[in-house]
Amino acid sequence: MKTIISVLAIVFCLGVTSTTAWAEDSARIRQLEDDVKILKQSIVKQGNRIDSLERQLSTTMSPSNFNKNLPTEGDTSGGWHNLTNWQRIKHGMSERQVISILGQSTSFTGLLPNRTIYYRGKVNGSFVTGNIDFDDDRVMRVHIPTF
Repeated sequence: MKTIISVLAIVFCLGVTSTTAWAEDSARIRQLEDDVKILKQSIVKQGNRIDSLERQLSTTMSPSNFNKNLPTEGDTSGGWHNLTNWQRIKHGMSERQVISILGQSTSFTGLLPNRTIYYRGKVNGSFVTGNIDFDDDRVMRVHIPTF
């Protein structure tokens, strides 16, 4: 009789343990399914954001915008080639204001509203470079080229 009770107790314990393990596995599976759903939603949002940024970048980098006012060798008239124009750039100006003074930049890094625009090229036979750092589309730092 003791043997039968012992066997029944072992079977009962195994049944409870396997039921508990199954419930834990089921909860883990539900959590993983929820995590996958969240990741899929995040991927869709990131894809939309990337598409938007690529459209913005393609507009900014179009040949008609990018090649405007690129310096030519020996060109020292106006725009970014003129030290006085660089001295007119003030902390807090927008990128649009800067471009109205210095002309279109030759390149940039980053995307609006936080980026750096560069002015590089030959002036009087020497290669010079200057750049302006923006934070929230406002001038934070100006690195005037050495002419």
